Amino acid sequence: MTVTNTQGPGFILIYPQGAAQPTVSTVNYVAGQTIANAAVVPLSAGGAVTIIAGVSGTDLVLDTNGYYSQTTAGSRLASGEFLGIFGTRAGDGVIYGENNS
Repeated sequence: MTVTNTQGPGFILIYPQGAAQPTVSTVNYVAGQTIANAAVVPLSAGGAVTIIAGVSGTDLVLDTNGYYSQTTAGSRLASGEFLGIFGTRAGDGVIYGENNS
C-alpha cells in the first residue's frame, strides 16, 4: 500500500471486516509524505477488509500481490498475472465499490 498527498499527520488501519479494530496501524504518515508499506491482511469470511484513514486525509493506493489458500500445501503465496479489480480513476470523481470506514 502507498499513501500520498497526505494532508497532515495520520495513520492507516487495514483489518478484516467485522473484526475488532487493531490497536496498531498498518502505516503512519506526516503532511506531504509519500510512503509505502507491505502488509499481510486476512480477509473476513465474506472476503472483505475495513480501511480507515485516521486523523487527516490522504490518497491511498492498494496493491494485491497474491493470496494464501487453505487448499494450498504449506500455505504458500499464490500469485498470478496483474488484474485490476477496483479503480477510482474513472474521471467522474465517484469511488465505485463498497466503501467502509
